[in-house]
Amino acid sequence: MRKPRRLRPGNTIGIVAPSSPPPEDELSKGIALIESRGYRVRVGEHVLAKAPHCDYLAGTDEQRAADLNSMFADPAIDGIFCARGGYGAMRLFDLIDWSLVAAHPKVFVGYSDITSLHTALARLGWTTVHGTMVSALWKLEHPMLERLWALVESAAPPGDLPADPETLQTIVPGAAEGELAGGNLCLLAQACGSRFAPDFRGKIVLLEDVNDPVYHADRGPDSAPQRGPPERGRRLRNRLSHRLAQARSGPAPQHARQALDRILHTARPAGDRGIPLRS
Repeated sequence: MRKPRRLRPGNTIGIVAPSSPPPEDELSKGIALIESRGYRVRVGEHVLAKAPHCDYLAGTDEQRAADLNSMFADPAIDGIFCARGGYGAMRLFDLIDWSLVAAHPKVFVGYSDITSLHTALARLGWTTVHGTMVSALWKLEHPMLERLWALVESAAPPGDLPADPETLQTIVPGAAEGELAGGNLCLLAQACGSRFAPDFRGKIVLLEDVNDPVYHADRGPDSAPQRGPPERGRRLRNRLSHRLAQARSGPAPQHARQALDRILHTARPAGDRGIPLRS
């Protein structure tokens, strides 16, 4: 995998909204944090736009793709941060100039719906940063914000990541080494079978999702290997469970963790293959 050149204060960060438009006040707070780090900021032309037929897209597909293509093409832009997730990134695949993008590797940051773009960029051989959106930067505690800056500014491995032992459990014990892959469970499952399907062979896979029904957690991890080559599932070095912050339907939220635990403890793919699994 190729690592784009790391950022340093004084560089220019471009902000795009490939999915939904961010709240303007929250975007402004995030921009202020980036500028306080010493960066210049350029906001895409359509970041605050809304598509004429709906309010959940930041402008038309053509407008959102144009912002992305422009940021990648502009030599003055050193890195690209996404303003918000939501929905819509996958709609841009046929409008993005992938030859242009491949020729201009840059630090790229986002998560949630942006998983679709991370997966596509991984197919180009890039490393990207599954990190907090600009409109949510102001919500991060200082240590977490510093972690994000370390990821985009330093080529050194991030080392041990902080975690509360009380929130973690081992489903299948073991150790693993490999490239880190994954993203939003729902988006990864939808990408299977497409030209931008995730390739998890030999990877440590981290899955995340929020506000999703518990039964989706049961369907998602097992459906991905079934829709790709069998070796794609067998060669996983490790699988880390996605977190379910709140059940949208099914069991009451306070029981969501117990329901997810039952699903994970009966997950045959990980247990049968000896793949380490943590939740």
